[in-house]
Amino acid sequence: MNTTHLPAEPALYPAAGQEWQQGIHYVTIPTLQEARRLFGTDDQTSRQRRSAAFYRGIESRQRLPQGMHDRGEEYVVANGLIHERDRAGLNNHLPIHVKVIRLPYQQVAAGQTWDISVRHEQWPELDYMEELYLYLSIDHLVLEPGARIVVCGNLLFSSIGVIERFGSHDGPVTSGRYDIGILPTPFSVDRQLSLNDGKPGISGRPGKDGTDGFGIAIEGSIFGPRITNLDADTDGHDATDGQKGSNGRRGRNGGMCKLADLRIGRLVNFDNAPLRIFSQAGAGKTGGQGGDGGNGGNGGRGRNGATGINGSVPAGNGGNGGNGGDGGNGGNGGNGGLSSNIFIQLPPEYQRFVETMSLNSQGGDVGNGGNGGNGGSAGSPGLIHDGTGFAQPGTDGQSGTDGQPGTKGKERQGANIFLV
Repeated sequence: MNTTHLPAEPALYPAAGQEWQQGIHYVTIPTLQEARRLFGTDDQTSRQRRSAAFYRGIESRQRLPQGMHDRGEEYVVANGLIHERDRAGLNNHLPIHVKVIRLPYQQVAAGQTWDISVRHEQWPELDYMEELYLYLSIDHLVLEPGARIVVCGNLLFSSIGVIERFGSHDGPVTSGRYDIGILPTPFSVDRQLSLNDGKPGISGRPGKDGTDGFGIAIEGSIFGPRITNLDADTDGHDATDGQKGSNGRRGRNGGMCKLADLRIGRLVNFDNAPLRIFSQAGAGKTGGQGGDGGNGGNGGRGRNGATGINGSVPAGNGGNGGNGGDGGNGGNGGNGGLSSNIFIQLPPEYQRFVETMSLNSQGGDVGNGGNGGNGGSAGSPGLIHDGTGFAQPGTDGQSGTDGQPGTKGKERQGANIFLV
């Protein structure tokens, strides 16, 4: 097997031919041409096989911004070209930032998860969504029962001379049981403001209550009661409507699984316990709950009528209650994360000892619609001055309609896994 060794300067690659010292290093690579030399196999036939399968399952996204990254990755790991239309965009991501792990021997203890991922904090100037590379070079890797290696959302290039299993595994590959996991970024690769689930809508403000009618002022006189405000408006006033709740925000898309290229020279003690490789991108996040509609205000109360020696004032009608605001619609669930393909290169006699599982990423759940606001109560009418009845009552406000739920996010196809 052809193993690529990297040069030793931890800041930038020096002249070719030097080898990395053992340990973990954080480096930058100035060009895609250098990345192609360092990370890709020298076997041109194997590169051609990778290119022949490279876009299988990811053809439709070549018109999206992700397509530019796909084509650059094909150039690095397979037999692709740098397309002129991509050149400026790819240059924006240079230099490439890489975590290098170079070890002669590594034993992963029983039940241990060795997370070899790298995040942007290693290079403070980087945006958190910048694509980061991971190069893993181990001469002899030992996996004890229940041990696993995971990489979360980095482009992985690995060169492992021997993988040896100690003991037996605990069953066939599943989403919770595997030896090597190609897992998603712990964050979404879209840039909505909400970091996890969609933001809920804001509840609408309630309507204002209608003001009550003016009461009648009466004073005594030697001739009898006298009304001092014959022009009093005894009618209760109408309330205002509640406001509509705002819509919930769409949930973010799930985290993305990036390209992985695994080159393995030999498998030892895998006859009855295959090497299990698993991948699944992140589930979309739940859409935000729609905001509740505001309640309508209550109608103003009508005042009682009255008669005096100088005239009369009729009883006031009750004010109408305000209508409740409609509930906001729930946010759509985020789409499941995208997955790039996985290539596994090892001699044909060992390929039967590899067991793989790649699952589709799940769409996020819907946000429920907000509740419509309650209509306000009608204002009560005033009593007619002679006590024979009441003026007209107001009408109750209508309740708002409940918001509609969002739509579930889309399921996305999982990684294709190729043995090359």
